[in-house]
Amino acid sequence: MDLALTEDQEMLKKVASDFVKAQKFRAAGLGVSSSKDVRFRLSFDLLGLNYDYVTGYNNSSTARLAVQRNEAQYHDETLPSYRTQVEPQMVKTGMVIPLYYTDLVAPSGEVLVSRDVPELLPFTYYYKEVFGKLPSGIKYEALKAANMSSTNMTRMVLLPPKAPAESIAILRKAFDGLARDQDFLQEAIAIMRFQPRFEVGEAGERLFRQASNTPPEIVSFLRKYIEEAR
Repeated sequence: MDLALTEDQEMLKKVASDFVKAQKFRAAGLGVSSSKDVRFRLSFDLLGLNYDYVTGYNNSSTARLAVQRNEAQYHDETLPSYRTQVEPQMVKTGMVIPLYYTDLVAPSGEVLVSRDVPELLPFTYYYKEVFGKLPSGIKYEALKAANMSSTNMTRMVLLPPKAPAESIAILRKAFDGLARDQDFLQEAIAIMRFQPRFEVGEAGERLFRQASNTPPEIVSFLRKYIEEAR
């Protein structure tokens, strides 16, 4: 979840387009090789933003505190942190305004709309709203690859090669059941403020294969991009 500091909550509807006109600001990161940092830097580069990248915060809590103190004006948050910490303490008080959320990218390359954040646009659609066209180029392809391996696959359950088919079937059935368990879902929503979803079976394998087969030129670009930030 991506945030920008503002002083006037009434400007919410204008921020989407005005953000790209912002003067230089400080973006708080965790580390040059952190997935969060790589992805928001790529997004900012695509948007053509003028910003100072300040990295090395130990965790999101300390980076969030830097935003609250106005030592930085941006930090990237997970959805649970956004719903439980940022939204009640910073959005509703007018300290920050959410801009967009990180793209969910299907194995086909399609950008999906999240049912968990209906009030915001994914980055790609946000970009199109601002510039009137879809983003493109190697930085955008690198961003999609990074999003697929991070946002779509934040947590994985894997078995070793040649695992018994019976064990695989049991685990898949268990996760299918968990995804439909209303007690679990209600508790998760109460605690995390969003509904966990699982890619099980062939859908999960297809996503894993796509994320594991990133084109070599994208891998090389990302390695160089990270090194340049050191």
